[in-house]
Amino acid sequence: MTRILIVDDEETIRLALRKFLRSRGYEVEIAGSGDQALECLAQESFSLMLCDVRMPGMTGVQVVPQARALDPDLAIIMLTAVNDAATATEVLSAGATDYLMKPVELADLQQ
Repeated sequence: MTRILIVDDEETIRLALRKFLRSRGYEVEIAGSGDQALECLAQESFSLMLCDVRMPGMTGVQVVPQARALDPDLAIIMLTAVNDAATATEVLSAGATDYLMKPVELADLQQ
């Protein structure tokens, strides 16, 4: 079963994404910060991490290289409310696989 880690400081987003993905048959864990995400990744294996770009403390961009160090095969999709080329370049340069705009279109996650 595909395991997904959702990382976002906004609880409503974490819970909505978890509910949607679980309804599609995925096993989902959630983390409210970059530090929590890295703890989860150190303890468990995931196929995909959905991670917010802007979070208090450790940002999503800072999480990516550390997540890659823990699991080089992890697919990482960043979630951002900022639609600009600089943000896209920043997250992809950090090692993210792709990024999606917030609010996330749930249909996009199925792809």
